[in-house]
Amino acid sequence: MKYTFPLTSLTLITLLLSACGTSSNSHPRQDFLDRAPVQGDLTPLIQKFHASEYLTSCDQQHLPQMLEIANELDQRSGELEAYSKGLPPSKDYRRVLVGPIVVRERLHPRAPKTEWLSDHTSWQEIIEDYQNAKKDSDPRKWYAVNAEVRNILTDDQYRLNSGEEYAISHGDEPLLKGIHDLTTLCLANINCTHPDFTLDALTWFNKQRYYSALFTKIKQANIHSESEPLLKELRNAIQIDLSEFQIRKNTSITRKGPELTLPLYPGIFSDVTEALANYSEPIWSSRNLKLKITWASRPDDSIFSLILGEHAGGRSYVSFKKQEVHLESDVRAKSIAHEIGHTLGFKDHYYTTWNGTECKYTTEYREDDLMSDAEFASVTDDEWQTLDSTYP
Repeated sequence: MKYTFPLTSLTLITLLLSACGTSSNSHPRQDFLDRAPVQGDLTPLIQKFHASEYLTSCDQQHLPQMLEIANELDQRSGELEAYSKGLPPSKDYRRVLVGPIVVRERLHPRAPKTEWLSDHTSWQEIIEDYQNAKKDSDPRKWYAVNAEVRNILTDDQYRLNSGEEYAISHGDEPLLKGIHDLTTLCLANINCTHPDFTLDALTWFNKQRYYSALFTKIKQANIHSESEPLLKELRNAIQIDLSEFQIRKNTSITRKGPELTLPLYPGIFSDVTEALANYSEPIWSSRNLKLKITWASRPDDSIFSLILGEHAGGRSYVSFKKQEVHLESDVRAKSIAHEIGHTLGFKDHYYTTWNGTECKYTTEYREDDLMSDAEFASVTDDEWQTLDSTYP
């Protein structure tokens, strides 16, 4: 249930928000969807954290151990790269060589859970895993630590470089729509200086440096003409955050009847296009829609290109801005279909938040949604409906 603040409470919240900083006129999440996993040496990256204006007590607490771990992994980079090319058998996966990469095919799939789940990631856990890895020479432990570090540094890097505070959770779409609609109504009313936001909205603002500072400025306006540019900035920022819940139409996709045709440039994967299509087309096919990938003979700025990942323990990802699909070796088979889902326009349906008190990230996800967690999932009914309406 949502509540409207009386003036006294609203004033108190405004005072609390005013202590959180000033608006930078640049939403820290404006490039969030194109953040790339960490590449290359780790030590120089962590050294740069020292100069970040967004450094927290959590980061300062762990920086010495972070540097120690990064230095160790950088020294072992050649060893880790060699290990990644000859990974041992697994009881859960069959590893299949597909051109320049190895693909992990799950041997014993199970039915996915159908509720929201959560995982936690922290440097404290990684430090413990690192200490265990130091006790013996098992390369599997070092390989796992390397993957953990690269994964958490992807979020650390973006948080400390941009001020992104990772505050959007899976249930925030209605809240964001409410903020957007109230802001739009206020902009259209010359007698309105600031919207009468709900307690939930003000609490959400208070979690984030950018929004708290912007809201403070809006509250300080005395007339509509003073608050209008700030309200426009607020609405634009909320639109950016709402985009995390919306599909991004790929204009290169065509539809004829039930068939969706997706053009891709295979690049270095040109000899294994059939195998890659087999990992994606069956999953993205239903009674009403069927994906067909066509492979271009040359790169084109209007279509996505496949790119080979270059680092052991790296994570596959898609860059919307560059129109690139980066596939790392040892990728899970269904993760390929997940990345192809991005080229269809879907965003990740998992949501990571940062807890600066407990010094950890929490990721909310669903096992039954391919765009959330690819391990056991399939395409959801909502995603089929979205595809059908986006590409009529």
